[in-house]
Amino acid sequence: MRIRPVSVGVIAWVSIVGAALSLVGVLALPFWNLPGVHEAYLNSLPKPLWLYYGWTGLGLVISVACGFAMLRGKNWGRIGYVAWGVVELGYSLFSRSEHESMVWVLSVNLPILLLFAFFLFRPAANRFFTSEGAIESPASYGAIPLICFILATFLFLISFVSLSTNLITDLSSMGMALGSMLVMFLLPLLLASALLVGGLAANRFRNWVRTMAIVLGIGLLGVLPAVFISKGLPKGCPATPLTSQGRYDAALKKLQGATTDEDRFYALDDAAKEGYALGHYDEARQYALQLQEAATRFQKDWNYGNAIQDSNEVLGRLALREGRMEEAKADLLAAGRSPGSPVMNSFGPNMSLANDLLQKGEKDVVIQYLELCRVFWLKKCEFGKLDRWEADIRAGHQPDFGANLVY
Repeated sequence: MRIRPVSVGVIAWVSIVGAALSLVGVLALPFWNLPGVHEAYLNSLPKPLWLYYGWTGLGLVISVACGFAMLRGKNWGRIGYVAWGVVELGYSLFSRSEHESMVWVLSVNLPILLLFAFFLFRPAANRFFTSEGAIESPASYGAIPLICFILATFLFLISFVSLSTNLITDLSSMGMALGSMLVMFLLPLLLASALLVGGLAANRFRNWVRTMAIVLGIGLLGVLPAVFISKGLPKGCPATPLTSQGRYDAALKKLQGATTDEDRFYALDDAAKEGYALGHYDEARQYALQLQEAATRFQKDWNYGNAIQDSNEVLGRLALREGRMEEAKADLLAAGRSPGSPVMNSFGPNMSLANDLLQKGEKDVVIQYLELCRVFWLKKCEFGKLDRWEADIRAGHQPDFGANLVY
């Protein structure tokens, strides 16, 4: 009879449940309707997006396979889990954004990897993985309590990471409202606490001291970012600004610090959009025209389609504001002729100018725009939105464009 160490079972289920939660998060992306937050998340992803999604999918498969293998006592499961953790750490270092320092990435990921590796290769785990026979777990946890404990661990970790990061970082420079931080900290904390108490109750409070120590111990690893930042190390990974002013300031900073045409090309997009949103119309016009000119040199770039859409959107809204209706309609159709981009193909077009024109009663040109968008917006990703919007317009109703007024 082989006795599975509690730590091995916890790590295995963390791997499995973590992969499942990641999959739910990826699949739920198209349903997000959080202006600013959604856009900030998309901008933070490594490019190209197909590589990010492919890598994520591979990681989910490996995590689930290794997790179940560890539960069954297969030695390759723990070796594969740690090996993939090392590969993931290397990928994180390679794909980190310009805001993320190497120290930040290592400080967040390396301690957890080393801790799990220790528990998977200590003597008790070695005896479990290298012996034969039936498996017995001493944990005495039922399925429901175990799932509650694992979910609580993840939520505690998220909550403490959010708290430690935002207490150190200047919220105003991040463009993040205090309410956003409270949601990111308090909501996971409350849910985690409820799950922990519920799991303990379902398990009739057996081994409750050890259980709470494990759950809260892993969760408290989330304070590591604050420990490293408070010692004066580079402040990596600040949140992408969530307000127009924050994004505009960040874009202007990038423009001023741009050393290549490519850097300037990327910065002009946000400068044009957020300049208009803040009422800096003359500056927005200049940035949009410069963006169109720069785009001619980056037609193979992943951001080219975004640049064509966004520059025409800004110029069209300016034309409409100044009473040049025909020019605004032409700009809308020009935006619709964008070849698309990873973001546009998955999450759809920006509907701000179309929405403005609808307010002026220009239904026909908006319907033409929707037809153009069918060329790049993948049908498996748009979930019938184009049909619903067109039906609403033809019926004289105002469509709910949701987050597509932000993209």
